[in-house]
Amino acid sequence: MDTWLLPFAYLLPLGLLLVAWSLAPPTRWREAVPAAIVTIIASAVAYYGFGFALQFGGVGLSSAAPAGLRGLDRAWSPFASGTGRWSLFGLEGFFFDAQGSPASLVLVETLALHRLPLAITTGLIPIVTLTERADRVARIASMGIG
Repeated sequence: MDTWLLPFAYLLPLGLLLVAWSLAPPTRWREAVPAAIVTIIASAVAYYGFGFALQFGGVGLSSAAPAGLRGLDRAWSPFASGTGRWSLFGLEGFFFDAQGSPASLVLVETLALHRLPLAITTGLIPIVTLTERADRVARIASMGIG
């Protein structure tokens, strides 16, 4: 993996926030900034806790997987397949914990750091698009629940 590209990946969520805040009226900035900060933190913690494991937990089952990812070798599949080709989500790698040597864990953490900006951006998209409509959405959701 090209680690020199890693800092540039974190410009994606920042660019999304700058575009969204430039389109929002200044009266909404006071509410939008804390919501974005909380969303960034929540997205990073959720990806650290279980997102990475669900995404890459079974990648070690593939014969083409690098040696550093062999510790991520458990996945759940609704089909009775022992090959690991048809898995739905991974069961290994929660909190970036994978079996293997410390050198292989560096590859796991590098992979996670490459994917973290995409997870943060995924969490930010609904927040920045619903900034204007949050009150309306909350009322509609509460009517649907109650």
